[in-house]
Amino acid sequence: MKRVAIVFAIAFSLAISTGAGFWFGVREGWSLAGMADSIPRGALSAALLESLESGKTDFVISTLESDVDNGLLWSHELGKSRTAGYLDSVWGLYSFPQHDEDVIRLAKYRKAHVSPYRGLLLEPPPLSASAEDHDLHKQLIQIGEDNDVVITKMVQRYGDR
Repeated sequence: MKRVAIVFAIAFSLAISTGAGFWFGVREGWSLAGMADSIPRGALSAALLESLESGKTDFVISTLESDVDNGLLWSHELGKSRTAGYLDSVWGLYSFPQHDEDVIRLAKYRKAHVSPYRGLLLEPPPLSASAEDHDLHKQLIQIGEDNDVVITKMVQRYGDR
């Protein structure tokens, strides 16, 4: 009987330790990911600012338009997640739909300004290209069409709020 109690106590301790380690590890990892992401975002911001200073607005507009589309696409994915509602309460992270004001702003902007990437047609590869290149081209076209559908849904859902 004592042996069973010892085995149970060890198993219970391992389960608690593993759970706590995972919880703290994911929380720390998320924070570190945000910190690490700020470096390339800062570098991109510096490039955008330099472009603005030199009067080259096309690069800035293109980058920001892409960010609007990506925000709508990722908010759609986050909204489909069964665990997204726990991000804020469990780990104190930005979550959806609790913070959907940003999504509303993105959708209103996209409703008023058509994406320059909508329906973007990629030039097909030359006839001499490999079958793999032609397959990749088809996949990219499909991804673009799928993205257009998601963005349209997000604009319809949030653009009139």
